[in-house]
Amino acid sequence: AVVSTQSTGGHGKGLKDARANEFQMENSIQSQDVMIDWLRRKLRKTTDEGSAEELKQQIKDHENKEKFVMKTIDAVGADLLGSPEAVNNLKKVSLAIRHPGCNEAVMKEFFAACNCRIQDNPYITKYLATLSKLCNMFSADIIVKTVGKYCYEQ
Repeated sequence: AVVSTQSTGGHGKGLKDARANEFQMENSIQSQDVMIDWLRRKLRKTTDEGSAEELKQQIKDHENKEKFVMKTIDAVGADLLGSPEAVNNLKKVSLAIRHPGCNEAVMKEFFAACNCRIQDNPYITKYLATLSKLCNMFSADIIVKTVGKYCYEQ
């Protein structure tokens, strides 16, 4: 944790603020994961068995969709790049969108073919950068064809 070195008038306010910031950092989550976290918190608070089962199913569905998206994008990348290691290396590269038309076509195909919507599945955004990075290496047609191969076969 980062502790403030500013004078607080001798009342320990700096330490109190540092503890508050530490608590916030420990309890913070990525914005993409807010929905799943909210469902989990709601599940912990519910006392109704029917509601609990429904919430468990919603959480499971979202977790399955996230796993599907992650595996599909990794498979598309491995197919195009030749190996899972190459995909992992690509993930480490900073995102630079050099071909916006490619990004638009690939994302449109991905959302349609894989039956995903950011509005319904915001947690998938953290995986989409890999598709964008592929646009800097391959044409939209090649990526779209590969996305279709993995999404429509599911």
